[in-house]
Amino acid sequence: MVRALIFADGKNGIGLGHISRAKAMQYELSKANIQSHILDCSEFCEEILLEYKHKQQWNGDILAIDSYTLPLHSYILSLKLSKNCFFFDDYFRLDYPETSIIINNASNASLEEYKQKYRNHKLLIGNQYRLLQEVFQQKLNYNLQNTPQLNKKISKILITLGGDDILNLSDFLIQTLKNIDDKLEIHCIHKTLNYKNCYYGLTPKQMSELISSVDICICGCGQSLFEIICCAIPCIAIEIAQNQKNNLLSFKDKILHIENAWEIDKNKIKKILTEHFKTIQDLNFRENTIKNSLTSMQNNTKWQEVLKSL
Repeated sequence: MVRALIFADGKNGIGLGHISRAKAMQYELSKANIQSHILDCSEFCEEILLEYKHKQQWNGDILAIDSYTLPLHSYILSLKLSKNCFFFDDYFRLDYPETSIIINNASNASLEEYKQKYRNHKLLIGNQYRLLQEVFQQKLNYNLQNTPQLNKKISKILITLGGDDILNLSDFLIQTLKNIDDKLEIHCIHKTLNYKNCYYGLTPKQMSELISSVDICICGCGQSLFEIICCAIPCIAIEIAQNQKNNLLSFKDKILHIENAWEIDKNKIKKILTEHFKTIQDLNFRENTIKNSLTSMQNNTKWQEVLKSL
Protein backbone atom coordinates (compact mmCIF):
# COMPACT_ATOMS: atom_id res chain seq x y z
CA MET A 1 0.00 0.00 0.00
CA VAL A 2 1.15 3.54 -0.82
CA ARG A 3 1.79 5.64 2.28
CA ALA A 4 2.58 9.31 2.81
CA LEU A 5 4.07 11.61 5.43
CA ILE A 6 2.92 15.24 5.57
CA PHE A 7 4.96 17.79 7.52
CA ALA A 8 3.29 21.13 8.28
CA ASP A 9 4.20 24.20 10.33
CA GLY A 10 2.29 24.19 13.58
CA LYS A 11 4.31 24.85 16.72
CA ASN A 12 6.83 27.10 14.98
CA GLY A 13 4.61 28.32 12.17
CA ILE A 14 2.39 31.31 11.63
CA GLY A 15 -1.35 30.86 11.79
CA LEU A 16 -3.42 27.74 11.29
CA GLY A 17 -3.42 27.51 7.50
CA HIS A 18 -0.57 25.03 7.14
CA ILE A 19 -2.27 22.45 9.36
CA SER A 20 -5.60 22.98 7.63
CA ARG A 21 -3.97 22.53 4.21
CA ALA A 22 -2.17 19.41 5.44
CA LYS A 23 -5.48 17.91 6.58
CA ALA A 24 -6.99 18.82 3.22
CA MET A 25 -4.16 17.02 1.42
CA GLN A 26 -4.69 14.05 3.73
CA TYR A 27 -8.33 13.97 2.58
CA GLU A 28 -7.29 13.89 -1.10
CA LEU A 29 -4.82 11.10 -0.34
CA SER A 30 -7.50 9.09 1.45
CA LYS A 31 -9.74 9.31 -1.63
CA ALA A 32 -6.91 7.66 -3.55
CA ASN A 33 -6.60 4.95 -0.83
CA ILE A 34 -3.29 6.37 0.36
CA GLN A 35 -2.69 6.27 4.10
CA SER A 36 -0.93 9.27 5.58
CA HIS A 37 0.39 10.76 8.82
CA ILE A 38 0.60 14.49 9.61
CA LEU A 39 3.61 15.61 11.66
CA ASP A 40 4.77 19.00 12.87
CA CYS A 41 7.73 20.46 10.99
CA SER A 42 9.57 20.86 14.30
CA GLU A 43 9.88 17.05 14.30
CA PHE A 44 11.43 16.83 10.84
CA CYS A 45 14.75 14.99 10.80
CA GLU A 46 16.32 11.94 9.20
CA GLU A 47 15.80 9.86 12.35
CA ILE A 48 12.03 10.42 12.26
CA LEU A 49 11.80 9.50 8.59
CA LEU A 50 13.82 6.32 9.11
CA GLU A 51 11.77 5.44 12.20
CA TYR A 52 8.53 5.58 10.22
CA LYS A 53 10.14 3.38 7.57
CA HIS A 54 11.37 0.94 10.17
CA LYS A 55 7.90 0.68 11.69
CA GLN A 56 6.48 0.21 8.19
CA GLN A 57 4.21 3.21 8.71
CA TRP A 58 5.79 4.85 5.67
CA ASN A 59 7.51 3.30 2.70
CA GLY A 60 9.08 6.35 1.08
CA ASP A 61 6.42 6.73 -1.61
CA ILE A 62 5.17 10.24 -0.81
CA LEU A 63 6.48 13.04 1.40
CA ALA A 64 4.90 16.50 1.56
CA ILE A 65 6.13 19.66 3.29
CA ASP A 66 4.06 22.79 3.96
CA SER A 67 6.45 25.13 5.76
CA TYR A 68 7.87 28.62 6.01
CA THR A 69 10.46 27.49 8.53
CA LEU A 70 12.35 24.41 7.31
CA PRO A 71 15.73 25.10 5.68
CA LEU A 72 16.78 23.93 2.23
CA HIS A 73 18.70 20.88 3.49
CA SER A 74 15.43 19.43 4.83
CA TYR A 75 14.02 19.45 1.31
CA ILE A 76 17.19 17.89 -0.10
CA LEU A 77 16.99 15.13 2.52
CA SER A 78 13.33 14.55 1.61
CA LEU A 79 14.22 13.88 -1.99
CA LYS A 80 16.90 11.38 -0.95
CA LEU A 81 14.47 9.34 1.15
CA SER A 82 11.19 9.64 -0.79
CA LYS A 83 10.21 8.81 -4.35
CA ASN A 84 7.70 11.67 -4.66
CA CYS A 85 8.17 14.97 -2.81
CA PHE A 86 5.45 17.63 -2.72
CA PHE A 87 6.63 21.05 -1.54
CA PHE A 88 4.12 23.84 -0.93
CA ASP A 89 5.44 27.24 -1.94
CA ASP A 90 3.45 30.49 -1.88
CA TYR A 91 6.21 32.95 -2.78
CA PHE A 92 9.32 31.28 -4.31
CA ARG A 93 10.84 30.77 -0.87
CA LEU A 94 13.71 28.40 -1.73
CA ASP A 95 15.64 26.86 -4.62
CA TYR A 96 14.02 23.47 -4.14
CA PRO A 97 15.89 20.42 -5.42
CA GLU A 98 15.14 19.40 -9.00
CA THR A 99 12.50 16.76 -9.79
CA SER A 100 10.42 17.73 -6.73
CA ILE A 101 6.76 18.70 -7.12
CA ILE A 102 5.99 22.36 -6.31
CA ILE A 103 2.47 23.41 -5.29
CA ASN A 104 0.86 26.84 -5.20
CA ASN A 105 -2.89 26.39 -5.33
CA ALA A 106 -3.90 30.06 -5.28
CA SER A 107 -6.15 30.83 -8.26
CA ASN A 108 -4.05 33.81 -9.25
CA ALA A 109 -0.65 32.08 -9.02
CA SER A 110 1.26 32.39 -12.30
CA LEU A 111 2.38 29.13 -13.89
CA GLU A 112 4.75 31.05 -16.18
CA GLU A 113 6.53 32.67 -13.22
CA TYR A 114 6.96 29.28 -11.58
CA LYS A 115 8.30 27.82 -14.84
CA GLN A 116 10.95 30.53 -14.93
CA LYS A 117 12.04 29.84 -11.36
CA TYR A 118 11.65 26.05 -11.27
CA ARG A 119 12.63 24.75 -14.71
CA ASN A 120 13.16 21.09 -13.79
CA HIS A 121 10.28 20.55 -11.41
CA LYS A 122 6.74 19.30 -11.74
CA LEU A 123 4.44 22.25 -11.11
CA LEU A 124 0.94 22.11 -9.64
CA ILE A 125 -0.08 25.75 -9.91
CA GLY A 126 -3.52 27.33 -9.68
CA ASN A 127 -7.07 26.60 -8.61
CA GLN A 128 -7.10 23.14 -10.21
CA TYR A 129 -4.94 22.04 -7.28
CA ARG A 130 -7.11 23.62 -4.60
CA LEU A 131 -7.18 21.66 -1.34
CA LEU A 132 -10.13 21.56 1.05
CA GLN A 133 -10.85 19.49 4.10
CA GLU A 134 -13.77 17.13 3.63
CA VAL A 135 -16.28 19.16 5.63
CA PHE A 136 -15.53 22.32 3.62
CA GLN A 137 -15.69 20.44 0.33
CA GLN A 138 -19.13 19.24 1.35
CA LYS A 139 -20.13 22.80 2.23
CA LEU A 140 -18.88 24.01 -1.16
CA ASN A 141 -20.80 21.31 -3.05
CA TYR A 142 -24.00 22.12 -1.17
CA ASN A 143 -23.73 25.89 -1.65
CA LEU A 144 -22.99 25.54 -5.36
CA GLN A 145 -26.25 23.62 -5.75
CA ASN A 146 -28.40 25.67 -3.36
CA THR A 147 -28.79 29.44 -3.08
CA PRO A 148 -27.39 30.51 0.31
CA GLN A 149 -29.88 32.25 2.57
CA LEU A 150 -28.38 35.28 4.30
CA ASN A 151 -29.85 37.26 7.18
CA LYS A 152 -31.01 40.77 6.30
CA LYS A 153 -29.23 42.30 9.28
CA ILE A 154 -25.65 41.70 10.39
CA SER A 155 -25.60 40.85 14.08
CA LYS A 156 -22.97 38.09 14.47
CA ILE A 157 -19.35 38.34 13.31
CA LEU A 158 -16.36 35.99 13.37
CA ILE A 159 -12.78 37.31 13.39
CA THR A 160 -10.15 34.73 12.39
CA LEU A 161 -6.64 35.95 11.63
CA GLY A 162 -4.74 32.80 12.51
CA GLY A 163 -4.16 31.60 16.03
CA ASP A 164 -0.98 33.66 16.42
CA ASP A 165 -2.50 36.90 15.07
CA ILE A 166 0.93 38.11 13.90
CA LEU A 167 -0.17 41.75 13.47
CA ASN A 168 -1.94 41.79 16.85
CA LEU A 169 -5.18 42.97 15.26
CA SER A 170 -7.92 40.81 16.79
CA ASP A 171 -8.56 42.79 19.96
CA PHE A 172 -8.27 46.04 18.00
CA LEU A 173 -10.86 44.84 15.48
CA ILE A 174 -13.22 43.74 18.25
CA GLN A 175 -13.07 47.18 19.84
CA THR A 176 -13.49 48.91 16.48
CA LEU A 177 -16.61 46.90 15.70
CA LYS A 178 -18.01 47.43 19.18
CA ASN A 179 -17.58 51.18 18.70
CA ILE A 180 -19.55 50.93 15.47
CA ASP A 181 -22.34 48.90 17.07
CA ASP A 182 -22.11 47.71 20.66
CA LYS A 183 -24.93 45.21 20.05
CA LEU A 184 -22.82 43.12 17.68
CA GLU A 185 -22.08 39.56 18.81
CA ILE A 186 -18.42 39.04 18.02
CA HIS A 187 -16.58 35.70 18.04
CA CYS A 188 -12.84 35.19 17.56
CA ILE A 189 -10.30 32.47 16.78
CA HIS A 190 -7.19 33.21 18.83
CA LYS A 191 -4.62 31.28 20.82
CA THR A 192 -4.23 33.63 23.81
CA LEU A 193 -6.76 36.49 23.66
CA ASN A 194 -8.77 36.89 26.87
CA TYR A 195 -12.22 37.36 25.38
CA LYS A 196 -15.48 35.61 26.22
CA ASN A 197 -16.25 34.37 22.70
CA CYS A 198 -12.71 33.28 21.87
CA TYR A 199 -11.83 29.77 20.65
CA TYR A 200 -8.79 27.77 19.65
CA GLY A 201 -8.17 24.18 18.57
CA LEU A 202 -11.58 23.62 17.00
CA THR A 203 -12.12 20.53 14.87
CA PRO A 204 -12.84 21.12 11.15
CA LYS A 205 -16.52 20.36 11.77
CA GLN A 206 -16.70 22.77 14.72
CA MET A 207 -14.95 25.43 12.65
CA SER A 208 -17.32 24.98 9.72
CA GLU A 209 -20.33 25.18 12.04
CA LEU A 210 -19.00 28.34 13.69
CA ILE A 211 -18.34 30.00 10.32
CA SER A 212 -21.78 29.01 9.04
CA SER A 213 -23.46 30.45 12.14
CA VAL A 214 -22.26 34.04 11.62
CA ASP A 215 -23.37 36.78 9.23
CA ILE A 216 -19.91 37.90 8.12
CA CYS A 217 -16.27 36.99 8.76
CA ILE A 218 -13.22 39.18 9.06
CA CYS A 219 -10.36 36.92 8.06
CA GLY A 220 -6.83 36.63 6.78
CA CYS A 221 -6.14 35.66 3.18
CA GLY A 222 -4.75 32.19 3.83
CA GLN A 223 -6.53 28.83 3.81
CA SER A 224 -9.34 30.23 5.98
CA LEU A 225 -10.44 32.52 3.13
CA PHE A 226 -11.24 29.48 0.95
CA GLU A 227 -13.03 27.77 3.81
CA ILE A 228 -15.20 30.80 4.57
CA ILE A 229 -16.21 31.12 0.93
CA CYS A 230 -17.11 27.41 0.89
CA CYS A 231 -19.48 28.12 3.79
CA ALA A 232 -21.08 30.91 1.74
CA ILE A 233 -20.37 33.59 4.33
CA PRO A 234 -19.49 37.13 3.16
CA CYS A 235 -16.15 38.39 4.41
CA ILE A 236 -13.76 41.27 4.74
CA ALA A 237 -10.33 39.79 4.00
CA ILE A 238 -7.17 41.28 5.49
CA GLU A 239 -3.82 40.58 3.84
CA ILE A 240 -1.77 39.99 7.00
CA ALA A 241 1.36 38.55 5.35
CA GLN A 242 3.08 38.85 1.97
CA ASN A 243 2.66 35.16 1.17
CA GLN A 244 -1.13 35.73 1.06
CA LYS A 245 -0.92 38.04 -1.97
CA ASN A 246 -1.94 35.48 -4.59
CA ASN A 247 -4.89 34.24 -2.54
CA LEU A 248 -6.18 37.79 -2.18
CA LEU A 249 -5.66 38.56 -5.86
CA SER A 250 -7.72 35.46 -6.69
CA PHE A 251 -10.78 37.02 -5.06
CA LYS A 252 -9.86 40.73 -5.07
CA ASP A 253 -12.68 41.77 -7.42
CA LYS A 254 -15.24 39.64 -5.55
CA ILE A 255 -14.78 40.50 -1.86
CA LEU A 256 -14.05 43.47 0.37
CA HIS A 257 -10.44 43.50 1.48
CA ILE A 258 -7.60 45.38 3.13
CA GLU A 259 -4.30 45.01 1.28
CA ASN A 260 -0.80 45.05 2.78
CA ALA A 261 -2.07 45.34 6.35
CA TRP A 262 1.46 44.90 7.73
CA GLU A 263 2.49 48.19 6.05
CA ILE A 264 -0.30 50.46 7.26
CA ASP A 265 -1.10 51.84 10.71
CA LYS A 266 -4.13 50.84 12.74
CA ASN A 267 -5.90 54.15 12.20
CA LYS A 268 -5.98 53.50 8.46
CA ILE A 269 -7.11 49.91 9.02
CA LYS A 270 -9.88 51.25 11.26
CA LYS A 271 -10.97 53.72 8.59
CA ILE A 272 -11.05 51.11 5.82
CA LEU A 273 -12.83 48.56 8.02
CA THR A 274 -15.48 51.11 8.99
CA GLU A 275 -16.11 51.92 5.32
CA HIS A 276 -16.27 48.24 4.38
CA PHE A 277 -18.65 47.51 7.24
CA LYS A 278 -21.06 50.13 5.88
CA THR A 279 -20.85 48.58 2.42
CA ILE A 280 -21.35 45.01 3.56
CA GLN A 281 -24.58 45.91 5.37
CA ASP A 282 -26.34 45.81 2.01
CA LEU A 283 -27.96 42.40 1.54
CA ASN A 284 -27.79 42.49 -2.25
CA PHE A 285 -24.09 43.28 -2.07
CA ARG A 286 -23.47 40.30 0.23
CA GLU A 287 -25.51 37.96 -1.97
CA ASN A 288 -23.55 39.00 -5.06
CA THR A 289 -20.16 38.61 -3.39
CA ILE A 290 -21.06 35.09 -2.30
CA LYS A 291 -22.43 34.15 -5.71
CA ASN A 292 -19.32 35.41 -7.52
CA SER A 293 -16.90 33.86 -5.03
CA LEU A 294 -18.57 30.45 -5.13
CA THR A 295 -18.65 30.50 -8.93
CA SER A 296 -14.88 30.95 -9.04
CA MET A 297 -14.45 27.73 -7.02
CA GLN A 298 -16.82 25.46 -8.92
CA ASN A 299 -14.25 23.76 -11.16
CA ASN A 300 -13.07 20.24 -10.32
CA THR A 301 -9.51 19.70 -9.17
CA LYS A 302 -6.86 17.44 -10.72
CA TRP A 303 -5.57 15.91 -7.50
CA GLN A 304 -6.82 12.41 -8.18
CA GLU A 305 -5.18 12.43 -11.62
CA VAL A 306 -1.89 13.52 -10.05
CA LEU A 307 -1.98 10.86 -7.32
CA LYS A 308 -2.92 8.05 -9.69
CA SER A 309 -0.02 8.97 -11.96
CA LEU A 310 2.61 8.47 -9.26
